[in-house]
Amino acid sequence: MSRKNRKARRAAYVLPIDTTIATASNSETSLANNNVDRNGAWVYRQLSSAILETDASYQRPIDAKRVEHIVANYDWRLVNALKVSHRDGHYYVFDGAHTLAVLKKHHDNNPFDVVCKVFSGLTFEDEAYLFSLQNGESKDVAFKARLNAMLLSNSKEAIAFRTRTKNAGFTLREAKASGMSASSGKYTIACLAKAYKLFTEMGGDDYERLLSLLAATWGGANWSVTQFVMGGTATLMRIYGGELNADRFIRKLANADYSKLRGEADGQSSKSSDVSHAIALGKQYNRGGGKGTLNLARLTVLE
Repeated sequence: MSRKNRKARRAAYVLPIDTTIATASNSETSLANNNVDRNGAWVYRQLSSAILETDASYQRPIDAKRVEHIVANYDWRLVNALKVSHRDGHYYVFDGAHTLAVLKKHHDNNPFDVVCKVFSGLTFEDEAYLFSLQNGESKDVAFKARLNAMLLSNSKEAIAFRTRTKNAGFTLREAKASGMSASSGKYTIACLAKAYKLFTEMGGDDYERLLSLLAATWGGANWSVTQFVMGGTATLMRIYGGELNADRFIRKLANADYSKLRGEADGQSSKSSDVSHAIALGKQYNRGGGKGTLNLARLTVLE
């Protein structure tokens, strides 16, 4: 879906329509016959829990421990309306699956009526896209699930992220969309949120250059694509630009001991993780001195 079309569809979601809570029958056609339920609009309705479904292809699994915790501290005044898509004769919950699970336990799994914000006219891709944007008060969507939903919704940015990662020889761990790997072996990135953050901050070219440098230096070792090493190396690239020589980086750091790097970084307790690891990497990069060493004082002034 193009960005233009997405903006138009999102604009339609906030149409000023009647939001009065009313009881709907459990028939699958009751909403479609309601003239308030216009294409692309929404309306509040009470629906039976028995007809509510979730689409597991983009939803994250239900966290049973989280559900039990919420049930133990249940307060009906804090329950939000479920967001539901009326699609193909079904009612799919695309935001509020954990809330629904809590309510089912609270009602001993007996059917009950629940307030829903029901959307009509959404496609499967729309649902996945909206799910990927959810970060309500209950809990941020786990990034693995969010990325999967973004890919299913054909997000250009998420697809570019996957492509750039592949171009550098890596795969993304446990993202379920086509072409993704669930392996935890070499050349696999597990810290998806960090990698995606770097991709969006650095841009595709520099992100791909970062991964290519890490691959050339450490051969795709798992520890080389942790958030610490990725963030530290990205910081070196950002601060020093062309002064950071890739050949020297590979030569000086190829045999680096990860535990020693982490120990050096931990000694920079006043700095952010990215900066402290950049300092640790920079010290290894400068070993032996000579032409091309970096002025690490430019890092020590960073928070």
